[in-house]
Amino acid sequence: MDSHRQPTDTKNRRSRKQRVHSPALESVASAGSPPRVGNPSSEHGEREGEAGYPLAGGALPQEGATRAPVMDLDSIRLSKFLAHAGVSSRRKADEIIKSGRVKVNTVVVLDPFVPVSPHKDVVSVDSRIIEYHVTHKYIALYKPAGYLSDLKDTRDRKLARALLSDKERLYPVGRLDYQSEGLMLFTNDGLFAQRIMHPRYEVEKEYLVKVKGKLDTEETRQLLEGVMIEGERYGFDHIKLVRAESRNAWYRVIIHEGKNRIIRRAMEALSQPVLKLRRIRIGPVVLGDMRPGESRHLTSREIRFLVSDEQPQGKAASDKAAAASNQVTGYFD
Repeated sequence: MDSHRQPTDTKNRRSRKQRVHSPALESVASAGSPPRVGNPSSEHGEREGEAGYPLAGGALPQEGATRAPVMDLDSIRLSKFLAHAGVSSRRKADEIIKSGRVKVNTVVVLDPFVPVSPHKDVVSVDSRIIEYHVTHKYIALYKPAGYLSDLKDTRDRKLARALLSDKERLYPVGRLDYQSEGLMLFTNDGLFAQRIMHPRYEVEKEYLVKVKGKLDTEETRQLLEGVMIEGERYGFDHIKLVRAESRNAWYRVIIHEGKNRIIRRAMEALSQPVLKLRRIRIGPVVLGDMRPGESRHLTSREIRFLVSDEQPQGKAASDKAAAASNQVTGYFD
């Protein structure tokens, strides 16, 4: 906790929030804290603002980006609103708010943590109304092995984010562990990220997995039904042998859950350690002929499928990823 911030009486804070007459505040008063979309599996558990997404939505973008207002179902704290609107840095925004220069729906607000709805609430600084727009970006990256998915690392390891030429605030959608390689998505659209990461949307992730030896029929059955590890089920939606070598074998694995190291841990539980792991598809987005370290913007078609209920999953999407992988030399190195 900031040592300079004075403790606030809970009752006074509640009454101050109610006086603002904000739709976002009213929903918070009845339901608790405002919703947050972030990277829940971050290895280092960064604070919101370092690994939290600007909660954003709106119309579907053209290829690469769009400029659209934030959807009203999201609320963000006031200091974050000002920072993302380009008024100032987050730290400076706190000072501006505490100085009494900011109004929400004509009421002066002194608390930087008050939640506001960018779509419904009117925020002004020095009587100037602040427009809140977000340029959404959606980027696919081929993360090489030996790069970290997180936004920072206390051990000074290389970060996948640094490989992107776009230097705006973009955040990883889920994770791909340090030793693994392949497709990663980056965005500043929190609703888009939640749609991909949350298991209930069942967005498929497809991998090529190299293991030592070869799985027998019983091991394959166990992986499909699920292996219990520390009280949790670790299982695959689909697994198929795609290439057999003298000592090793490559399998195509499809999952939709986002448990940490789910494939490696399930294989290890059967004494089948993973030698290489490469993600080749997320929903309709395929790695294709990208090389390690390369990136591209998602197409409008890919984005449309990812945010809709009609994602090209299952056999059709897997066949597309398979065809792309078979055409690229080095996929099975």
